[in-house]
Amino acid sequence: MTITTQEAGTGTVCMNCHQSRAEANAALTASISNRFGPHYAPQADIFVGNNMLELGGQKLLSTNHKGYTKDACVTCHMFGLANPIDDKGNVIKVGGHSFSVQYPDGKDNIAVCTQCHGGTFASFSDAKLFINGYGDWDGDKVVEGLQAEVWGMIRMIMDELAKIPGVTMSPEYGQRDANGKFLPFPVPTSKWTKDQLSAYWNAITAHNDKSGGIHNPKYVVTGLLGAMKLLKLSTDIRQDEEMPTTYALYQNYPNPFNPTTNIKFAIPKSGNVKLVVYDILGKEVATLVNNYLNAGQYTFEFDGKNLASGIYLYRIEADNFVKVNKMILMK
Repeated sequence: MTITTQEAGTGTVCMNCHQSRAEANAALTASISNRFGPHYAPQADIFVGNNMLELGGQKLLSTNHKGYTKDACVTCHMFGLANPIDDKGNVIKVGGHSFSVQYPDGKDNIAVCTQCHGGTFASFSDAKLFINGYGDWDGDKVVEGLQAEVWGMIRMIMDELAKIPGVTMSPEYGQRDANGKFLPFPVPTSKWTKDQLSAYWNAITAHNDKSGGIHNPKYVVTGLLGAMKLLKLSTDIRQDEEMPTTYALYQNYPNPFNPTTNIKFAIPKSGNVKLVVYDILGKEVATLVNNYLNAGQYTFEFDGKNLASGIYLYRIEADNFVKVNKMILMK
């Protein structure tokens, strides 16, 4: 894949290096080794929606971030501060030539995102993806942020491939869970079937992108969804649930909580739903959902790691249904 300045502006240099360097279908027919997969930094391919495999009858979709970023990678990764010097004269290493989308204290630099997305998320981990009112992509019955959903999908695919008889696990290639525990990936071999290799290709491509789907949410999710369908992994969390007949907002659990809790609600018909968390003074601290959702029961995770202990309120609006509940963050 060759990217021109007409396509990516000043981001062209980045994109002509950070790509797969191997065509997916050609890789499937070549000699298979433990190096099977794209190059370790296929961000450009993900960004433009290229080189994942269409699997399991799932059509690959694409989020048009490319169309809204004149200089591609540079637009977001070099988006800096009007004054990049702190009060002590130190350079604030965010944006610019640091290429970092995080401040030194770990806070995400989402200023460029708000130009299109407004205040719909306060960090990259808060950003969610809904397609046709559906957002629980890893099927754990909790609608989490896009990045958590993507990590969960990759984990499901790799865990399924780890069941292949005689498989070995990589001592260095894998994910880390919330506690820092290393979870290794299986090592592909020539004994794997084409379907198994294809599912691995999509999963490892998403993993190597390192953005957790942020670069191209729809492309990554549909690519992983196709791999899950190919491996016959369940992707419908509502298959065993009865559809609700009334609107409801349930008490969060656990409560009190530290730092995460789950908020569950039910909507008997499809429509726009807004779920917002406020502090006790009525200041909005998080928007968990503001989207069109299909009828059903939903559980959203709320993370209060950056908030002080205290009483918080969560409020739902759906059709003519409005309800507010209290919850307690106790650190």
